[in-house]
Amino acid sequence: MDKHKKLKDISINSKLKGPDGETTVTHDYEEHIPKHMFLLEMEDGELFEVSGNHRWYCETAEDRKNQKRYMKLAKKYFKTESIPQKLQKDELIQYDEALILFAGIKKNREFIGLICDSMGHSAETPLFLLEEKLNEKEMIPVWSYNDLVNYLQKFKKELVDNNYGYFYFGKTRTMLDIFRLDEDNINIPTLNEVKNESFW
Repeated sequence: MDKHKKLKDISINSKLKGPDGETTVTHDYEEHIPKHMFLLEMEDGELFEVSGNHRWYCETAEDRKNQKRYMKLAKKYFKTESIPQKLQKDELIQYDEALILFAGIKKNREFIGLICDSMGHSAETPLFLLEEKLNEKEMIPVWSYNDLVNYLQKFKKELVDNNYGYFYFGKTRTMLDIFRLDEDNINIPTLNEVKNESFW
């Protein structure tokens, strides 16, 4: 596998490596021409050209303010709920479905909402089909059921059971949403921060 590959050279069956290991490209999509482009400069001076709809996990001042409350909700959730089992065949579910399927107790639904916000949606699907064509104006976010199970299992194992790991207390936002926040101190954690950080 090449260390770096240009986007134009990636096709179905290409092998790619990401933070979760190696994966194989299974689908390709029509060319995407973004409405907005941004030049993002990281703390180390590295520059990235990203489209407005590119999603980043990030932490704002408001997220940091609510960090302890989020952890309290997490501990309460894991004391009172069981993480569902993975499905043999994964399904994409809407936000409201995730709240109901993953939190039997209504008071725990806020935590599942925060989990959905932190991990970001898996895909977007049309709200309805119009003459058997996608109505792109009515796209809604959906989450992989099994990805939510994995995320909750990892969260519980690292942060609740072992008291160690990176606490994803922020939200996944588009670059355009981050730009509109008009906030100077937005943290997009580096891979080293995620690997080495302990909140205990």
